[in-house]
Amino acid sequence: MAVRPRLAAVRAAFVALFYDRPRPTPARPAVPRARPLRAHDLGPSPRPPLVDGALGVFVAVLKASQVQPWVYLLRRRPRAALLGAAAAAVLVAATLPLTGVGAWFDWFAQARHAAQPGLDVGGISLIHYLPFPLGVVLGASTVLLVFAVPPRHAGAWVGLLTILGSPDLHFFGLLFALPAMLTVRREVGLVAALAISFYETGGAWIGIGVVAAALLLSTWRPALLEPVARRARPRASAVQA
Repeated sequence: MAVRPRLAAVRAAFVALFYDRPRPTPARPAVPRARPLRAHDLGPSPRPPLVDGALGVFVAVLKASQVQPWVYLLRRRPRAALLGAAAAAVLVAATLPLTGVGAWFDWFAQARHAAQPGLDVGGISLIHYLPFPLGVVLGASTVLLVFAVPPRHAGAWVGLLTILGSPDLHFFGLLFALPAMLTVRREVGLVAALAISFYETGGAWIGIGVVAAALLLSTWRPALLEPVARRARPRASAVQA
């Protein structure tokens, strides 16, 4: 699979796993108002377990260094996560006669190679700027922190942890921060977007830090979150029949 379609598929699977389609709102012909994200609760999910499992494992298989979404699914809906892993194992076994074992080992070794210091493939990854042992600790920590993510804003937090723990992060990988940028107040999200738009490593991490700080502080200051838009009520007619 080509790089760009593969990355687009990874992000689409991430969004489909953590978010539902927004509910329809009354038309606003003047200035349409952006609707907040509608989180999908992976606990009492109405979806078939195999669907959520396939979405979670799809991200991990196509991007071997980004297992955080699947780990969160394992925490919230273990049966779905294990079904997805089993389906992936069956797929791998079915392709072995065509690809051989070595191709799959090379595929999953991409995370280890990308984490090696001094390689350009690491991009702007924070792990890339740390000694190898500290980078491994940071990457492992982002996986463990998934178990502390609050379900209410799981997509936002897991997206940020995916970025923080990625050993081969490039600017297009910052798309995983969009759920968090849309969860915090628009003003905060725009400041982060401005910092990232300089297309410079320092600016990118400043933007991610601003969003992460706002999301963390929103536990005590809910005003840092974007208010949920209320459904508009039909106005009473001024002319009575």
